[in-house]
Formats: sequence, structure tokens, C-alpha cells
Amino acid sequence: MSLLTTTKNYSIALRRLFSLGVLAVVAATGMVALAWNRHGKVPRSKPAMAASKKQHLGYEVVMIGRKGFQPQNITRVKGPFFLAVENRSLAKGLTLRLTAEHGNRVREVLQPDDQLEWIDELDLQPGSYDLTELGHPDWVCHLTITSQ
Repeated sequence: MSLLTTTKNYSIALRRLFSLGVLAVVAATGMVALAWNRHGKVPRSKPAMAASKKQHLGYEVVMIGRKGFQPQNITRVKGPFFLAVENRSLAKGLTLRLTAEHGNRVREVLQPDDQLEWIDELDLQPGSYDLTELGHPDWVCHLTITSQ
């Protein structure tokens, strides 16, 4: 047997072995994906108590433009809600402050330069609140929470 024949046989055997290896990897990947897909579709039961406490929260969106907050007045009924403040003014390093009518600060947030919005869950008592920006005293959004 010549060296050339031995090299050809070795090359053919290597190709077959490589092909079988690739086929085994593809088949294993397919089985894992199928098992994962089936597992992901299994319905999971949630505790009844947790489901009964879940409620749909409302939201208010305030935009910051070059001239300040829009809208400038918001009225809503007491209850938890999300307040979203979106910075479209291109101003950097804003300090947003939510203050109650009696002067107590409810929230103060320094908005990072790379973040254009702030969202927070609030549950305010009935009364009047002002959303302001520290560097722009004329930017004010009045928030009124009613009891009914």
C-alpha cells in the first residue's frame, strides 16, 4: 500500500467522522430546542392570593420641552399610578423634584445625561403637588390628587 492511498483513506475517514459529529450536534441542538419550547409552554399556576392583589395601574406622562413641562396641570383620583417624565428638551443633568403643597419633598431625581426618561410608581395622598426642575424655576407641572 502506498503512502498516497493511506493518506486518501485517512482523509475520507476523517471527513466521515466530521460529518457524523456535525450531524450529532445538529440533532442534539434540535432536541434541546424542542424540549425547551415544550417546557416554556407549560402553564404555571399562580397563587390565588397574588392574582387577587394584582391591579391595573394608571399612568401620567409629562413631557419636558424647551419651554417646560407639558401638560402643566394634571388631576387624578387617589390611587397608585406611574408618573413618566420624558425629557425632549435636550437639556442635560436635570434635577426633577416632586413637592407637596405644604413644602415636603416627595421625590427628587437627578436624571443622568444618557437617560431621557424617569418613571416612578407613586401613591399620593389627596392634595396638591408641584413637579419642578431645579435649574428652571419657571418649569412647573401642578398635580392634583382628589379623594374621589
